[in-house]
Amino acid sequence: MLAATLRTVRDLDIAEESTADAFLLALQSWPTTGIPASIEAWLVTAARRRAVDRIRRAQVARRSLVKLAGGWSGVTGVSDVVAEAAIVGDDELRMVVLCCDPRLAVGDQVALTLRLACGVSTAGIAAVQGVSTPTMAARLTRAKAKLAAAGPRLELPDDATVDARLPAVATVVYLAFTLGHTAADGKALTDDDLADRAQYLAGVLHALRPASATFTALLALILLTRARSAGRFDPAG
Repeated sequence: MLAATLRTVRDLDIAEESTADAFLLALQSWPTTGIPASIEAWLVTAARRRAVDRIRRAQVARRSLVKLAGGWSGVTGVSDVVAEAAIVGDDELRMVVLCCDPRLAVGDQVALTLRLACGVSTAGIAAVQGVSTPTMAARLTRAKAKLAAAGPRLELPDDATVDARLPAVATVVYLAFTLGHTAADGKALTDDDLADRAQYLAGVLHALRPASATFTALLALILLTRARSAGRFDPAG
């Protein structure tokens, strides 16, 4: 839901808040109206409507501030027209690539992407990076603040921009699969949903860059490991 909303509004804070609003609205309305036939479509539509409402309120506030400041003379801003990146059309992969922002240190790129794009818990990210959970929570907060300070709009204007981020993307997918293969927290040994997501992303990356030895090897490693996963459990589980 976050990836689909971000694709529309290209503002991480607005996308996060609007996605949360959509889930809250579902909890409030579905007990009365019933669960919709297409849950994903309902949530995406609700999130996008909330995002539009937030943007409109922000625009009204901005116009009021400009009026108080004496008019539009000399006021400039980022263009609302942002080029689409055809090379990353998949919403989930696009979210990963967007979060691997070079304005952040590589470790922070990976941590933030695991949290926002892959849904890994802060405790899980802390475990895989060898730091305490409070330390990782503080790092994630600082990373989001740094992106917001540098400019909230996220864009991928060309293939070169995407290619520069792909090494960090590969690391994210590898670590996401590692945390799916052996969960860092919780009672279960594995996190199959996270492993599935990592396998899906590795497949999309390989399809986009079939000549890349890195992505070929990454997908092969994941497929080989998952093919052998049943041998990790005895009849009692």
